[in-house]
Amino acid sequence: MNTKNKARTVSWRKAKPEWLIVAVISWGLVLMAAVACAGSDESGREIFVSQSGYGGSDGDAMASKLVAGDSIATVVVEQEVKFELVEVEKAAEAVALPTQSPIDPLALSSSEDAVIVEEFGENVDISLQKQTRIIVRNADMVIEADDPALTVDVIGDLALQRGGWVVNSNSSDIGFYNITIRVPAETLDAVIEQVSALASKVESITSDSTDFTEEYIDLGARRKTVQETVDALSQLLKSENYDSVEELLEVQREITNWQSDLERIDGRMSFISESATYSRLSVAVNRSPIPMQVDVGEDIHIGIGISNKFTARFYPPEGYDRYEITWDFGDGSPHETVNAALKNQNEEGLLSVPVQHTYYSDELAPHVVTASVRAYSDRGLAEGEDSQWAQVSELPSFDAFVSASENDVQEDRPVTLTASFNHPETVRNVRYEWDVRDGSKVKTGVVSPGETNVELEHVFKRHRPDSYQVVFKITGDSDAGEVEETLQAYVYVYPAPSVEASNFEPSGTATNAFNVLISISSLAGNALIWIAITSPIWLILGAIIFFSVRYLNRRSGGIKRVVVVPNRNSADQDGEDDKEGGS
Repeated sequence: MNTKNKARTVSWRKAKPEWLIVAVISWGLVLMAAVACAGSDESGREIFVSQSGYGGSDGDAMASKLVAGDSIATVVVEQEVKFELVEVEKAAEAVALPTQSPIDPLALSSSEDAVIVEEFGENVDISLQKQTRIIVRNADMVIEADDPALTVDVIGDLALQRGGWVVNSNSSDIGFYNITIRVPAETLDAVIEQVSALASKVESITSDSTDFTEEYIDLGARRKTVQETVDALSQLLKSENYDSVEELLEVQREITNWQSDLERIDGRMSFISESATYSRLSVAVNRSPIPMQVDVGEDIHIGIGISNKFTARFYPPEGYDRYEITWDFGDGSPHETVNAALKNQNEEGLLSVPVQHTYYSDELAPHVVTASVRAYSDRGLAEGEDSQWAQVSELPSFDAFVSASENDVQEDRPVTLTASFNHPETVRNVRYEWDVRDGSKVKTGVVSPGETNVELEHVFKRHRPDSYQVVFKITGDSDAGEVEETLQAYVYVYPAPSVEASNFEPSGTATNAFNVLISISSLAGNALIWIAITSPIWLILGAIIFFSVRYLNRRSGGIKRVVVVPNRNSADQDGEDDKEGGS
C-alpha cells in the first residue's frame, strides 16, 4: 500500500462510524453503475446492430459510434432522422405534381425549423427541409342585389375572365338565385371583393382551408405500388404460356382490378390537384327586399301568468300573396311563426292571425316584442318589422265576500244581498254584476272611487227544491290587464202558506174549495178503479175469511156440548126433554 492509500486509511480510521458506512455504500453504488454501463453499451451495440434493420455502412457507422462511447439513444435518433429525411425526399419525387399546369396546384407554406432532441444529457440538432403543402380553399357568400339575375350573369363572366368556369347556377320563382364558380386559388380573395362590390348588401362570407398534403403523399405512394403491380402482371401476361384459358382470364381479372384501383387513385389525386389549383366560390344572390310597413300597436302592460294575444297589421305590395309573420317575445322563448293573414272590411292592409303568449316572470322586464313580416311573390321579397314594449308585473286582485240577509227565505219576500270588497288604487273603472239565476235580468253597476260594498234587494217569485245560486262578479282595469273576481252565495226559497186568514178572498176560497172537490172526486175515482181492477183478489180474500169464520164458529159450538157436564137432576131433565123431543 503506497503513501497515499495509507493516508486515506488513517483518515477513515479517524472518521466517525456513520461516515464510514456512507462512504462504503457510495463506493459500492459507483462500482455497480460502472459495470452496468459497460455491459449495456456492449450488449446494446450488438442487439441494436443485429435487430435495428440498419446494415452495411449505416450499421458499421453506428457500431463505431457506440464503440467511441456514444449513447444508444443518440445514435438511434441520428439514424432515424436521416432515414426519415431520405424517405420524405423519395416520396416527394414520387408524387411530384404535374408542372404543365399554368397555375401552381400547391399552396406553398414553407418553413425551416430546428428540432432539438435531448437524451442522456446530449442535444441533437435536426434541420427539417422545406415542405410543399397542398391547401384547398373554398368560400361561400350570401348577398342581396336589386337584380339577382343580372348579378349572377356578371359573376359568371367574372369567373371566365379570371381563368375559371361556372360549375352550376339555379334560380327560384321567389327571387332567390345561386351560382357556383371555380377560380384560380391565388385570385379567390380578389374575386370575393369584386362580388361584394356588385351586391347591395353582403349578408355573410365564410371560407375554409383544408390541408390535403398527407393524403396526397399517401396516394402517390399507393399509386407507385399499384402501378408496379399492374406492370408486373402485364409482363406476366405477355411472357407466360398458359395451359388453359381459365388461367389467362384469372390474370386478366387481376390486372383489371388493380387497374381500377389505379384509376381511382388517379381520379382522387386529380381532384385534389384541381381543387388546390382552383378554389370553389358559392354565391347565394337574394333579391333586395322591398320595404313594407308593419304596425304592432302601442306598448302594453301584461300580468304574470296572463295569456295575451299579439297581432300585427302590415301592408304588402300588390301581388304578394305568401306571408311569414315571426314573433320574438323577448323573454328567451322560442319564436312563433304563422303564415296566414286576414283582410278586414273597410280597413287597409292585412291583420296577422293572433298568437297567444304568456309571461311567467317579470325578470328582465320590460321585454321587446318584435314582429318580422315577410311577403313573397314571383317578383321577390318584401319585408318589414315593428316592435313594442311589454311591461310584465304582478296583477292586482280583489278580496271580496258575498252574503245574504237570509239564507232561507219565503217566496215573494225580499232578501238583501251584500258584496264587500277592497278597492286597489291601481285598479280603475271598477264594475260589478249580480246574477240571481231565477230568470230575472242581470243587475250591473259601476263602483265609485273609495266604495267597498254594494247591496241588492231581490224578491224570489218562485220556490224550488234546490237553492238559488247567486253570482257576484267584480271587474276592473289595471296597467297589467283586466282584474276580475267571481263569488257565489246560495239562497233557499220555500213556499208560502196556501191559506191565510188575514188575506181572505171569497173568490180565492171558492176556487180552493172547487179544487179540493175535484181532488176528492179524483181520489174516489182512482179508488174505484183500483177496487174494480183488484176485485177478484178481494172476492177471494172475502170468501176465505167467510168460510174461515164459519168453520171456527161451528168448531166452537161442538166443543161446548162436549165439555159441559150437567148435574144429575139436570141430566134427567135433559133426558126427558130429549125423549120428548125425539118423540
